Amino acid sequence: MQSKEDISTEVTSHEHLVQMLSTILLQLNSLQTIVRNETVPPDLNVLYNGLTTIEQMTREVIYEIRSASDDDLPLADLVGV
Repeated sequence: MQSKEDISTEVTSHEHLVQMLSTILLQLNSLQTIVRNETVPPDLNVLYNGLTTIEQMTREVIYEIRSASDDDLPLADLVGV
């Protein structure tokens, strides 16, 4: 049986993960807006930096989830990164 403290920690962790995923989604939406703008060509540096940020944030979320579940499997290496 879980204590109130354990449940509280799980809720806080869950809320933190939801917040991180929401931030990733906002970043993706921003990049989509840049790419969809037909009047101005997209700034490739902005796209590159945005994608790098999304990658880092996603790795953080995966790390937190794996840490919480004691999953020792390493992150897969991304080809071309």
